[in-house]
Amino acid sequence: MASPKKMKGLTLLKRLCRRTSRPKYKRLKFLGSGTTAKAYVGRIQRKILVVKEVDIDTDIVFCDTDNARGVENKSICLHGFYEAYWTWQKYSKDGAHTLCRASSWRVESVCASVLSSTNRYLPSDVFLPLTQSWTTKHKRYIAMPFAGRELGDWELTTPGLKSVLLQVMVALYWAQHLHHFKHHDLHSSNVFFHNEDVPELWSLPDGRKVRLPDTSIRAVIADFGHASITDDGYRFTRMDVKDLDVGPGWGRWNSRLEGNEGYDLAVLLQSLLSEVEDLSSQKFLWQLLYAMKSVHPFRMTKLGRPSENVRVKMHDLFSHKELAHFLV
Repeated sequence: MASPKKMKGLTLLKRLCRRTSRPKYKRLKFLGSGTTAKAYVGRIQRKILVVKEVDIDTDIVFCDTDNARGVENKSICLHGFYEAYWTWQKYSKDGAHTLCRASSWRVESVCASVLSSTNRYLPSDVFLPLTQSWTTKHKRYIAMPFAGRELGDWELTTPGLKSVLLQVMVALYWAQHLHHFKHHDLHSSNVFFHNEDVPELWSLPDGRKVRLPDTSIRAVIADFGHASITDDGYRFTRMDVKDLDVGPGWGRWNSRLEGNEGYDLAVLLQSLLSEVEDLSSQKFLWQLLYAMKSVHPFRMTKLGRPSENVRVKMHDLFSHKELAHFLV
């Protein structure tokens, strides 16, 4: 018979194994694939979830240290992700916070964790929460609830489209205000919606409130693998996102939000304009895009990305005549 001391050690080991072992996961249906990941509907412990699978080989990216004052690799616990190996870099300009670069899988995990606190300021959870994540020898997994239908694949009524865009804009306003959040890949396939009643009035960080024209549709923002976010003095971003780089197709491919606050919304509007067929909806999208350009002119690349900084703050955009009539 095992001694009490040995029994205690075995109990602790079993608890540790349960905490770190991967869950029972079964694929049910293939949904689609992106640049680095494939998405499936899967069953995890009797729950039906959406699971993103990332091959570890394709998730290995290299760190460019051009604008770094110092580079250091550390294994730390960030938002519960103990296995994360981060490259820490301080900005060469001011060193106001530490730049943590990692793979898209780890960045998406941390962004989802940080943005869950932003959802508390919103009447509904616009930012898709992360259920759990785990790794195996060859793959990394992220499990999340079903987000709904992709915004670009379904024709909404004009009031419905306006409501979705207003919810996205309010969510971006709060995320930028609290965490300097920059999605950097907010096209129509990363915004979802489903039929669910939401409150009519949504508060802004500046104290104003927005009235939705349609309260029967809920918007959801997903896929934070390209995003950058600040939390507790650290700036999290992907390794291949440089500090001040300008890409020929992706526009301002950098982790900085300052001076580029309108980047995400410009990408979303340009993406919708190529997919929405309803004339009334198209008119609203053009009006919103022109409103942004009237605040600060900018051009778009062939890939539908801003080729220069979009210096349009959400506070100023909500004050524009195209959106002011939604304020109460």
